[in-house]
Amino acid sequence: MLRESVLNQWPGWVEAAAPESVSALWVECTLSRNLAEYPFPGRAHDDEARAVEERVLQALDHIGLAQRGAYYSFQELSYAEQRMLFERRLATEELLLAKGPRGVFINADQTLCVMINGLDHVCLRALASGFQAEAAWRLLNGLDDQLGRLLDYAYSQRLGYLSSVLDNVGTGLRVRGLFHLPGCVQMDEVKSLGHATGGGGLLLCGVCSGASAQRLVTAEPLGAEAESWARDSLHADIEGVILGGSRGSLGDLYLLGTHGTLGKSEAEMAYAFQSAAAEIASAEESARTKMFTQSRAAAEDRIGRALGTARGARILGFEESIQLLSSLRLGAAAHVQVSAGIERLNELLLGSQAAHLAVANRDAEGALRMSQARADLFRGVFGPL
Repeated sequence: MLRESVLNQWPGWVEAAAPESVSALWVECTLSRNLAEYPFPGRAHDDEARAVEERVLQALDHIGLAQRGAYYSFQELSYAEQRMLFERRLATEELLLAKGPRGVFINADQTLCVMINGLDHVCLRALASGFQAEAAWRLLNGLDDQLGRLLDYAYSQRLGYLSSVLDNVGTGLRVRGLFHLPGCVQMDEVKSLGHATGGGGLLLCGVCSGASAQRLVTAEPLGAEAESWARDSLHADIEGVILGGSRGSLGDLYLLGTHGTLGKSEAEMAYAFQSAAAEIASAEESARTKMFTQSRAAAEDRIGRALGTARGARILGFEESIQLLSSLRLGAAAHVQVSAGIERLNELLLGSQAAHLAVANRDAEGALRMSQARADLFRGVFGPL
């Protein structure tokens, strides 16, 4: 069921690309909430977690949202399927690592999800293309208001909404966005973007793969195959993993995100993100112009080499594929050599991750077969040499 309803349909943010999506891939707003009458998930027994799950699902049904999507219990999904939802930003890694009754409701176009019994009882997330943080927040705020009338949220007059994570106490809102900044990287201007985030409670970090991320420590090992899937995926969270910092990134991808929610209003956080994102996108546009003006031949050579590899490779590692996508995305945005559009490259960014390949190709077992499947995926888009 998950394969047919989720894997075979790309998320709305991939296909409904905003004008600024050349440099800004997606934005997400996430709200953390807990039910007052139950202990936090990490301290709850299975019967308490199951009661929370039932309460939230009943609320979703009552407001009519349950009919516009589907709920996936993690106890009924394989690890590959759970991991695929993480790769699509429809589940947090904390939800993967949690135990007991838990799952996620996903709406039909995968722009809205409700996670149950991760670090907190309820985690609401809305995704949009570009850096439309305010639009994503409006969607999320409406859902939160509806659920808040049916669920008794844990709330303090002094602190705000309570959470098992100290940084989420307050509004419980997190805003994040993924940016592609090859121009700023090439022109050595990433450090200068700090002024866009200063004073707004925002961080700009380089994205890394699971191979170079310090992941949350689990009580039980995931196993060799699951660990390989974890390595071959993007990690784009401010908390939970240590990212590459402002100096390094995989595929020129950078995450802009808020940190801390205490003492700030939701509207202020969304506005601060939107303003910073617009500055970053403008800086990237200027940097790309300078890059092509100063050395167009070098830029076109980079794009051409990437296209040749994408068409000819028979074995393609994950990190190499993300680096290729950076050059190909640069070419697509500049209308140089690359025939695939930004939307198709967004699909490749998701589809080249390990769990996506594992679910799509049931026979893709082992690192070699996975790399072959990834190369097949690229040749299917760009054509063989």
